[in-house]
Amino acid sequence: MSGMYQQELRIRASDTDIWQRLRYSALLRMFQEGSIAHTEALGAGREKTLDRGALWVVTRMKLQVSRMPCYDEEIILKSWPGETMHVVFPRYYQVETKSGRVLIRASSLWLLLSREQRSVIFPEKLGIRIEGVSNGMEIAMPESLMFPSVLSQTAGRTVQYSETDLNGHMNNSCYLDWMDDLLDVAFHRSHVIRSLQINFLSEVQTGQTVTIHWLLKDRQLFMKGCFDGRQIFAVRAVFQQSNEFQE
Repeated sequence: MSGMYQQELRIRASDTDIWQRLRYSALLRMFQEGSIAHTEALGAGREKTLDRGALWVVTRMKLQVSRMPCYDEEIILKSWPGETMHVVFPRYYQVETKSGRVLIRASSLWLLLSREQRSVIFPEKLGIRIEGVSNGMEIAMPESLMFPSVLSQTAGRTVQYSETDLNGHMNNSCYLDWMDDLLDVAFHRSHVIRSLQINFLSEVQTGQTVTIHWLLKDRQLFMKGCFDGRQIFAVRAVFQQSNEFQE
């Protein structure tokens, strides 16, 4: 099978905000579904993973945005794997217009975890081997995030049943809905994200309440969530005023 995955998509109304822009959480869901489809095509689908008690989980995701797609726009999603690093599977993404203009580039890191023990599984034990490819369009891999010493704002969010997925925990895309909900309508109206990174550090389940610490300063949002003494996730997003955004 080809090392490059490609799919044509049309942006649905249910995936957009009130300004008809694709939601960031919907973008991550597109990436996740594309990743699943491609790993299945590469011979590492549910028969080798989920049916044998193994879960694909993303640990970090990094985005560079030129423009977010809008309602009813036709786009092309591309994805391809990087070279496996021991137990870490890099994967890249690109969103283009039908004419070939690049709107979004992304990179991510994935692991295989045991569904029961929640421990890392060596891919060789499952007979999984994914050949990496390179096309020169890759952006840098996500790194550790540096935060200000004090995040002065706090909020609490309880994980809802509708936010959990087949892995038994809150779906990673929902953290970006939590991010959106911290910011008021006026800010969303006048700002768009230029770049974003989210690191997934632990998991939470239905009914658990996460304490969110956050700070918006100089058009940068810093956000992290904690539960029961564990850090769950961390986000750094850089915004730009929408009337300054280069399209």
